[in-house]
Amino acid sequence: NKDIDFDWDQALSFDGETGPYVQYTYARLCSLMRKYGKPIKKDVDHQILSTEEETRLIKLLEDYPRKIIQAKNTYEPSVICSYLIDLCSTFNRLYQKQRIITPDQRTTQARMLLAKGIQTVLKDGLSTLGIKAPEKM
Repeated sequence: NKDIDFDWDQALSFDGETGPYVQYTYARLCSLMRKYGKPIKKDVDHQILSTEEETRLIKLLEDYPRKIIQAKNTYEPSVICSYLIDLCSTFNRLYQKQRIITPDQRTTQARMLLAKGIQTVLKDGLSTLGIKAPEKM
């Protein structure tokens, strides 16, 4: 939806609004899951997820089905692209500010469930766009 000057270095960058940035975030989430090494519990205390980034991520996850329908109805795959980039940038802000795996098990379980939701949506969104979701980069 905007004019761009195509540049391979910029298109393949891990920073900014690029496919590799989304793929890298997915790979980071896969690494986090491997590091955690336990099943993700669904019965967590959701009230623990109260920071600005956590709240924003929950709202973004809730919005995913609507974005898919919007992209379908408007024939605009860029809707999904923009959504995935927003999801990644919000997750990466959380990841830089707070530890996901913490000494507090309740907090860790809640954040890992949130991370798993993000991982699932990224994989589905990338697949919908015909892009591979690598587990390592």
